[in-house]
Amino acid sequence: MTESTEATVARRVPSITEERLRVLSRRQPVTVEPGTSLADCVRAIQRTGTGDSVFVCDASGRLVGVLTERDVFARIVGGTVDLQQPVESLMTTDPKTLDLDDTIRDAI
Repeated sequence: MTESTEATVARRVPSITEERLRVLSRRQPVTVEPGTSLADCVRAIQRTGTGDSVFVCDASGRLVGVLTERDVFARIVGGTVDLQQPVESLMTTDPKTLDLDDTIRDAI
């Protein structure tokens, strides 16, 4: 197996790396409000079947955090998570984001 760096991938598919993210198909993200229990977040992920994360948005719709299945399940295996805790107890705050005008290269 060969190492895949951004440069090697970019050389192999130069035309696509400069495309804007808006050309990719998108689906509505799963969103929850702060204070939602971890159990409800996991159910939302399972119910929608559209991904492995939920976006935590405040009342104005501003993104305040992201919770992935990995965040929850890694702690379940270790026995250190109470699913009744609010999403804020495990979510990643201040997540890095991209704009739809950014390129696929930027995302890579």
